[in-house]
Amino acid sequence: MNNIIANNFTIFVIAYIVFFTGCVEEKTTVSMGTPTVTASITSEQVQTNISSPLPIYYWTQQDASTSASIDIESSAEKFTIYVPVLLDENKNVLKMYENPTITGNAGNVTTAIVDTKYGKAFMISRSGLGNYLFNWNEVPGKDTDRFVKWLENRGMTQPGDKLDIRKTDNGSTITASGGIGYKYQINEKKVLELINTAIGDTGLFFVKEDNGKLNVYNGRSEINMNEKHGILKEDEQTSDEFFRGFTISMSNYTSPEPFIKLPPPDPELLPKIDAWVYSDSEFEKVSFYFYLDPKNRINRIALFIGTEGWVHLRKGWQVVNLSGGLMHWD
Repeated sequence: MNNIIANNFTIFVIAYIVFFTGCVEEKTTVSMGTPTVTASITSEQVQTNISSPLPIYYWTQQDASTSASIDIESSAEKFTIYVPVLLDENKNVLKMYENPTITGNAGNVTTAIVDTKYGKAFMISRSGLGNYLFNWNEVPGKDTDRFVKWLENRGMTQPGDKLDIRKTDNGSTITASGGIGYKYQINEKKVLELINTAIGDTGLFFVKEDNGKLNVYNGRSEINMNEKHGILKEDEQTSDEFFRGFTISMSNYTSPEPFIKLPPPDPELLPKIDAWVYSDSEFEKVSFYFYLDPKNRINRIALFIGTEGWVHLRKGWQVVNLSGGLMHWD
């Protein structure tokens, strides 16, 4: 995740939303970057929030919380993957995994906690095609409105924009002229590809042929869950103690050693975490994150750990490298 650390509450909220977003067993570490971590105001330095006339102790204290987010993009009609889970101080899986919120092709996604040789894992299985978007053969044509709505949902154009939509290059390209203008092609992997802008369209939209029709589907599924842990006893509990109460399964991150010691060290010295992940097939994109927020009014710090962007999985067990950092706000 690119430099999520922020120095004001607005940027913190934006960062928070972003989070909500082979068969051979050899260690293959995915190269990751380390976020920059900056020092925050501590209780010893300042006892009031500079943006508020009220002392910190007048603020309404909220429940400490944890959350997890998994994003998947795959053109496979059927797959199963295992990713790590958060464990409490007794090595029990957190209750939040029992009722995840699933969006994007949600009806075809199932989840469960399973035991593996590396520990507890969150199993995610998906079957069937993704969400139908439009028929390539019918743009322009009867699916033009669906195509335009898709562009709008992607933020590529705005409602009411005048677009000239036509096929070019012997039907291999759909051109939407007007505004910036976009050109989409179906590449050799049967994935829709934006070909004429530096902006790029990072979504995975794949094409399946059905009775001679080229149907375009969204290959993305998102899984989110969160759990409250009660109000921190600020006169007895610190943020660091809250962080120490959790462990990441199938990894070399173990409690009670903290992932990050407070105050934070030099950003260049932040540790990495090796975590086992399994996929039963070649898998285009997956990312997952853990977010721990003690809601401490004095030492207002939250901890995130996860992949930095998308990770490509091969078939079988493999190790991916996780990084993390502290989110501060003034």
